[in-house]
Amino acid sequence: MAPRIDRVEYERHVAPLHGSSASPFKAARKEESMTATVEAKLVTASEFVTDILCELALRQVKKLRLVDTMEDERFAAAYEILRGRRKELNLALDFSLATNPYHGDSSTLREAIYSLRERGVVAINNPSFKTVEIKVDDDDANYYLDHSSIPRDVLASVVDQVFMNGGRSDVGSGYTGAM
Repeated sequence: MAPRIDRVEYERHVAPLHGSSASPFKAARKEESMTATVEAKLVTASEFVTDILCELALRQVKKLRLVDTMEDERFAAAYEILRGRRKELNLALDFSLATNPYHGDSSTLREAIYSLRERGVVAINNPSFKTVEIKVDDDDANYYLDHSSIPRDVLASVVDQVFMNGGRSDVGSGYTGAM
């Protein structure tokens, strides 16, 4: 049996003797990369919530009221729609967004909103976390959506379906326009 030679040894010693820098290892890697499947795009909770808030901002929704659990349930419903289409869209969701069965709120949503406050996407102007003000303008919202892992048309459809009730917005328990 012939001794095994590793890639580094081959490329350093054997290939120059044959007058070729073409390595069978490189050829195998090239073939492997050509047949490899496209990796799924990772979607984080922060990106998901940012995208929804940006889509809402473009529809002139400037505040969300989190007094009751209606918005938490909407975000959870939007997440379920996206989760159901993740294979079709080649997305990898690195979070879950479920509501607490006892309290009805979502800790994942709250954590994402807190992180967005640090980035200036939203403002929380009250100590009890009852109202979230969306701070992005149209240019920023379009920038976020243009660079999202989630296709814009899919996100727009989800927002229409879950948040806008087919064009009849009651998002934010009455806060639907600029304040």
